[in-house]
Amino acid sequence: MFGAVIGLAGAVGYVVGWVEKLYAAHHPKDASTAASWVQAFGSIGAIIGSVVVVYLAYERQRFAAAKERQRTEQARVDSYLAVAELGMRRATHALHLVCEVKLSFQDMHNFSEHTDLLQSADALEAIPLHSLGSANAVSAMATMTDYLRHLDAVIREEQICSRWLPASMSHATGMDMN
Repeated sequence: MFGAVIGLAGAVGYVVGWVEKLYAAHHPKDASTAASWVQAFGSIGAIIGSVVVVYLAYERQRFAAAKERQRTEQARVDSYLAVAELGMRRATHALHLVCEVKLSFQDMHNFSEHTDLLQSADALEAIPLHSLGSANAVSAMATMTDYLRHLDAVIREEQICSRWLPASMSHATGMDMN
């Protein structure tokens, strides 16, 4: 924006210089000619002023729109991250219930823990991968979805503590949404 203002100032200087040369070459001899010159200077000043006002309003509007796009983008990324974090909490909770509390699949089914895992996986799959912004985020989301579905399947087989290693989820927790 500063460069545009400098360019506009240069253009104004050029026009004023041109008008000044015309004024010097055709110096007014009477009051009515002098009034015409004052009116000409005023008209040029008004035109330049209106151009500056419109330009500055346009720049302000463009800056506000860019800020709004940035806020919208951040809110979208934050909501995606919240979905992923919810899936991670649900997976950790399911592992805790099965491996530490020793709930069976039937108990998990009664508490709808397994449907929570599938709902989290479905929510992750609903996020358009192209909108995540980075290859790492796409990979992390896909991995997290796979882990949630796999965890649900293993819970259904009631073999979770022997087949699922919580350390294998560490890849999904390193999610980078930026």
